Amino acid sequence: MANSSGLLSSEEVFAIVSRRLGSEDIQVEEVVYAPIGPGMTGFMGDHLRIQIVAKETRLGQRYELQFFSKSLPTTSQDHIEYVISFGAYEKEVVAYSTILPKLRECQGSQARWSCDCFLTRPDLIVLENAAHQGFQLHDNLTCMDNAHVTLVLKNLALLHAASIIFEERNSKIEDAFKEVLFENLFSSIEGNSSRNWFVTGIHTAVHITKYLQKFSDDPKLLSVIKKELPDTCKRMWELAKPSKKYRNVLCHGDLWNNNIMFRYESGRPIELRFVDFQMYRYNPPAAELVFFLHMTTRRAVREAHLEEFLTLYYETFSQELKLQGYESEQLLPWTELRDSFDRLRDIGRIVGVISLQMCLMDPKIIAPYTTSLGKFRKVLEQDRRQEVEENIQSNPIYKERILEALEELVECSILKNRSN
Repeated sequence: MANSSGLLSSEEVFAIVSRRLGSEDIQVEEVVYAPIGPGMTGFMGDHLRIQIVAKETRLGQRYELQFFSKSLPTTSQDHIEYVISFGAYEKEVVAYSTILPKLRECQGSQARWSCDCFLTRPDLIVLENAAHQGFQLHDNLTCMDNAHVTLVLKNLALLHAASIIFEERNSKIEDAFKEVLFENLFSSIEGNSSRNWFVTGIHTAVHITKYLQKFSDDPKLLSVIKKELPDTCKRMWELAKPSKKYRNVLCHGDLWNNNIMFRYESGRPIELRFVDFQMYRYNPPAAELVFFLHMTTRRAVREAHLEEFLTLYYETFSQELKLQGYESEQLLPWTELRDSFDRLRDIGRIVGVISLQMCLMDPKIIAPYTTSLGKFRKVLEQDRRQEVEENIQSNPIYKERILEALEELVECSILKNRSN
């Protein structure tokens, strides 16, 4: 058996294949590791394609099996320690080894919204290779159309319903998985890397207010906007916490184009997989919905189709609960979903202002920083104004989306609150 990189032991390879084929009567013939694509595939870890050739000895059938692995980076110890400090790997390992299988056991429908997992270690996750099965990411800069949004909302409804069913049958998710429900995207802890990332995003947002043409003729108002923008954004630190008023569910926590893979037929999305379960949190479902919609759609689309989107989500959510013998109006009424969406809307507005800065950035601009931990931490945690400026100047779509998000937050949160 060839095992060129030593990533997996012979025992681990055997376990992966036996789980995949549902048999232990197997003989592994070859293991081949290959990069996902040209160049570096991610600063936060190493990604590989794994092909395993195996034979089911009882029937003599030969299989070429494809898997996808995510592991801690191998560049340096400092790099490893930096990635570990985010807690993302710890959360994802527990997600795939424990949480997601338990939630899928609570699901009544046959739809799948997460990849099958075949092995976890503290430093490694081996999953089905969704790309080999025809799944692909949506273009990063292009907003999702209604067909994509509809599919995502239906699958989110299944995920959230499974969360509630788990709690009805077992215990509160925040109790069952307390050790991994720490906040690692919107942390307010001083010195925390995610806090530094967020505050750097605030400074950048204040800097680019100069591009807000709608307010450029009123220097006094623009000064007020700059002054109030930081505190408005910092509300996220409270909004991201579990609600004391509304029912919470397990939320993916970071749903945007790069964390959803779609499979298509005749150009239409028919199936998906949510990936990168590294930032999940315990929040009302509405918190997840506003996050997703503000990261993947334009303001005009949200305003035109919001009721349609929410109705679709709740209908799917209700149907899933009913399959398992529960009534949605008893466990999470429509009025609660609608009220919580309105009250948590600033989650979407703030995340649009902060997260889109780097999520939509041209890879050519950010690529030089991914080869050095120091350079990467600089743009992530210290100052990214130059990089955002460069992208604004070079890419009209980036400029439109960044400034639209900032303008909406200003109009709907800062100025509206001042007039109330």
